[in-house]
Amino acid sequence: IIERFFTFQKHQGYCTKQDCCKHKADIKEQELRNILFEFLKNKMKGEVSIEYCTSIIRDEESVDIYLNDGQEQAIIEEKFSFLRSIYEGKSYYKLQDKCRLGIDQLDRYAEHLQQEGILVEYGFIYMFFLIL
Repeated sequence: IIERFFTFQKHQGYCTKQDCCKHKADIKEQELRNILFEFLKNKMKGEVSIEYCTSIIRDEESVDIYLNDGQEQAIIEEKFSFLRSIYEGKSYYKLQDKCRLGIDQLDRYAEHLQQEGILVEYGFIYMFFLIL
């Protein structure tokens, strides 16, 4: 699926293999999330939602992408982390730290959903990471 997603990005004009997702300081996780969202929306059957609220008490607790194919449900937390040497941004996070943050968020979202009586079968971290 990763190769299919890269091919989708390339054909949509998002990137080429040489300069895929340039590591500019102004790159935003929302932009990368939206690329993934569009891909899933176009390729999956069922419901694909962004910023799916996981708590009726804390509405800022939203998972990046929620999937429901009618039989199973999944949540996806999207992150990006680039090597310090190729990322121009001021806020730098190591890959392991970003993965841990995403896992902690997924765990919290799953707990909130369970409290609301919604069970998800899968939780995924989708990491945009590139080594040049």
